Amino acid sequence: METIVRFDGIVADILNELVETGYFKTKTEALRAGILELGKEYHIIEELKSDLAHAREIDRQIKSGEMGLGTEKELRDIIKKKKRQ
Repeated sequence: METIVRFDGIVADILNELVETGYFKTKTEALRAGILELGKEYHIIEELKSDLAHAREIDRQIKSGEMGLGTEKELRDIIKKKKRQ
């Protein structure tokens, strides 16, 4: 995904300082690190890891014959139920 972002004021100053002082090599690297931190803070990374683990388990069950292939809606319903548990 490509996104163009323009910053000004203190946000731009902070971003420039992070690069100029050597904490990050590029502004892109600093932004990426910040987004990952937000993902941690709001538990999005945990949710994504959980979703991936669940998808792998479903894949394993399908390959072993424990579960048959269903429709996309059925799969989404299974994932929703699992998330609630």
